[in-house]
Amino acid sequence: MTSLEVIDTDAFLDMPVSSQLLYFHLNMRADDDGFVANPKKIVRMLNAGTDDLKVLIGKKFIIAFEDGVCVIKHWRINNFIRKDIYKETKYLDLKRTLFIRKNGAYTQTQDERSTLVPQGHFRVDDLSTSRQPRLGKVRVGKDRLSCNQKLQEKQEEIFNQDDTLLGILNNDKNRHIRLIARFLMERRKRYGTPDFTSKEQINATFPRYVRVAKKVAAFENNQIIEMFEKAFERVGDETTLETVYKYLTK
Repeated sequence: MTSLEVIDTDAFLDMPVSSQLLYFHLNMRADDDGFVANPKKIVRMLNAGTDDLKVLIGKKFIIAFEDGVCVIKHWRINNFIRKDIYKETKYLDLKRTLFIRKNGAYTQTQDERSTLVPQGHFRVDDLSTSRQPRLGKVRVGKDRLSCNQKLQEKQEEIFNQDDTLLGILNNDKNRHIRLIARFLMERRKRYGTPDFTSKEQINATFPRYVRVAKKVAAFENNQIIEMFEKAFERVGDETTLETVYKYLTK
């Protein structure tokens, strides 16, 4: 099933019809945790284009992993599987890298609004995003302190990396690069989390930012700022530069 809460949004309806169709097919073939083993095979079956898959990834309707597996971001908004028929995904190593927000959406970003995805069957209503992420079974004392310390160090590393990147982009001579920095800083101001969580993610997604930023740069500053506000207001933390560009060209 799919929820109108997801597919009735401007972000979803602004996508090409072929991308929307692919989303429905991915949902139909996902396991009970929303993981899809062979999204590229499904693309070929539908005679769709690889760009349709990229659109879903760019729009954050699916989360793609390096091994080709993907997961439906809003799976737990679209579906609830009864405990007596639930079968946990076999991609447990990937599931352990995900967090889940109060609204049931998967994310790869850890913040005050998200918690590690529990193993096994669970209800979103039972989650508490204010608790500390579960770090596995460790002894009370030095072991637990060590785990928490490592987690804190990792968070600081991510934030420092993101701040450094923003500083570099904001001082670039090219206007479209500075626009990327402005967009990322607006996201940070509103949601308090870094846009990139690893160097691999930067390498994978930054070229897309550059392509759309060049298109956005064709507009006046006041138009761009106005569309930033409009996009964040309507789409929230799912806003991308593509969202801003679509509002600019409406």
